[in-house]
Amino acid sequence: DQDLNSFTHPNDFWLHLQDENSPYQNSIQEFIRLFCFRAVAVYLFRIKFILDLSRELKLEINDDTLLNPLSFLSRIFRKIL
Repeated sequence: DQDLNSFTHPNDFWLHLQDENSPYQNSIQEFIRLFCFRAVAVYLFRIKFILDLSRELKLEINDDTLLNPLSFLSRIFRKIL
């Protein structure tokens, strides 16, 4: 296994990502797994925060809000501030 820290340019990642025979393949797959987990965790925490906030402020939530939580949060906090 090779370490991703040896990449010297962001394009190195994309070149090795597409290469099934890359010596970095295991490290890249582990990076993708962790990145996806963290992205989903952040999304779920945002949704939980929005649901709690909307319950407290008596706001109605729709599918668009759940699909794009950052847009909703920027509208709400712009109104409050």
